[in-house]
Amino acid sequence: MAYKNKEDQEAWVRNNKERVKANHLKWANKNKHKVNARKTEWVKNNKGRVSADSAMRRMQRKNAEALMTQEDKDNWIDLVKIRDDATKLFGYAWHIDHIVPLSKGGTNKADNLEVVPAKWNLEKFTKIQGTFWKA
Repeated sequence: MAYKNKEDQEAWVRNNKERVKANHLKWANKNKHKVNARKTEWVKNNKGRVSADSAMRRMQRKNAEALMTQEDKDNWIDLVKIRDDATKLFGYAWHIDHIVPLSKGGTNKADNLEVVPAKWNLEKFTKIQGTFWKA
């Protein structure tokens, strides 16, 4: 599709976000080798950022674990059992999810943790979407 100017093209993209996303996913699925090559190249050219991001994640995880009480640790053990049981029962992976991610200030307290399908957890990434189990 030819556009008269860049503004028309940008307007079309803004108004058709779902189509654009679907087209990107379709291309990515057909060109996995290109996607992986781009990722590898980006990591190679951004070693400092990759290292800083990894250090930040390790620090957040370590700090969250350091703040856990014995009750929090016991709750975590219970959640691991629930996650493992759900995975066996349903036949697909389940995760222990932070409702508010550690990267956004969340904790390992019981009221911030839930067992959810892995697919849902991975799709939400670090977004705060609320609880999977709507009341």
